[in-house]
Amino acid sequence: MSALKNISAKRLLLLAIILAFSSGTARAMCEGGEPIAKEQIEDMFSNIAVNTDWNMSNDMLWGYFFTDRNKSDLANAADMLERVGYELVSIRRVNDWQLHMERKETHTAESLFRRNKELYEFAAANNLDCYDGMDVGPID
Repeated sequence: MSALKNISAKRLLLLAIILAFSSGTARAMCEGGEPIAKEQIEDMFSNIAVNTDWNMSNDMLWGYFFTDRNKSDLANAADMLERVGYELVSIRRVNDWQLHMERKETHTAESLFRRNKELYEFAAANNLDCYDGMDVGPID
């Protein structure tokens, strides 16, 4: 529970919404499954519109997650992502190691689908175990 204390209530609500509609797809990709489908991202945006007062046409704080058995590989990935505008949040142990990066940006369902594709490709190109999906919340 202590890991959850740093997540705002709204962000936690959205993470639950994302997980409910992704049916584990982001995690499945790590286990050889399929990437997050565009329809699931569209459902996520619809749920945000219904369940929050967030203005998704403005910049939001997007979190992106990667996992690997090797912490140093994630540190190298973090360095590369920082060079293109992402900010390091943490590298922490969650079963394997997890890298959490954030970026302030505006997305539509289409642009987020493309961003996810880029990040799946980034993970593969850098021999990371997986790109493990995203979360979103308002910029505090």
